[in-house]
Amino acid sequence: SFSEITQFPSVNRDIAIQIANNVSAGSLILDIKKNGSSLLSDVKIFDLYKSDDLKENSKSIAFSLTFVSKDRTLEDAEIDKIVNKIIKSLKQKFDAVQR
Repeated sequence: SFSEITQFPSVNRDIAIQIANNVSAGSLILDIKKNGSSLLSDVKIFDLYKSDDLKENSKSIAFSLTFVSKDRTLEDAEIDKIVNKIIKSLKQKFDAVQR
């Protein structure tokens, strides 16, 4: 199957979070998709970082989020609101810390 190409521009946001080593990236992606609204069209991991600089037994994962609407141009304020909802959920469910 294929998806229709939209005439409206997509909006990209990157978020990086620090989480415990035992939290899977897959569970984070599922939560991001759940909270990203119908405007979230793609989630990709672009960085995984482990270092002594981080809290013990933790890692940092960075995600690239793509938002798009089929019928209008998206506003920064509405995307920021969705991203804040995503980050809040990650903090509550996974004890994530935004980096």
